[in-house]
Amino acid sequence: MSAAVSIEARHPFLDKRVTELCLAGAAQCKLLKAV
Repeated sequence: MSAAVSIEARHPFLDKRVTELCLAGAAQCKLLKAV
């Protein structure tokens, strides 16, 4: 659908900032032994 209207679709997991946020959150949970 996005190609039909000349809009480039992007996946959020390709954004380096999102990946770093997820990895940082997982590390904090492990350090706090919450998980």
